[in-house]
Amino acid sequence: MKSAARVEWLDLFRGLAAVAVVIYHYRDFLHIRPGFYGFLAVDVFFVLSGIVLGLRYTAAIEQGLGFREFAAARLHRLYPMVLIAGALICAVTAAIAPEGRVLKSFDRHVWSFFILWPSWSPLSSAAFPADP
Repeated sequence: MKSAARVEWLDLFRGLAAVAVVIYHYRDFLHIRPGFYGFLAVDVFFVLSGIVLGLRYTAAIEQGLGFREFAAARLHRLYPMVLIAGALICAVTAAIAPEGRVLKSFDRHVWSFFILWPSWSPLSSAAFPADP
């Protein structure tokens, strides 16, 4: 698959959106006033990522790239990072969790994180609670 040219301004705005989301998550620690709407940067990030994906795969799709090949290419690129990040999150959680609490939460939450637990499961709402 031929690589499309990079569009630096898209990367710049995606990076700024990612930084805004991180700042939003640490707003209490950074003493940022409640009016900071950094959560909206998630939408900006996904819209810009959709544009990047469109630029990246348009030519290949026009040349006959099927859905299976597209999905395989995306999984090949993304899933290793999901596994690495998941393993790091599990290790940090196990290291800082209060004694006796690790195994209770580990069994339910880890499988949902790796997208191995069905979304219709009653555990899915426990693993991904709504953000208040």
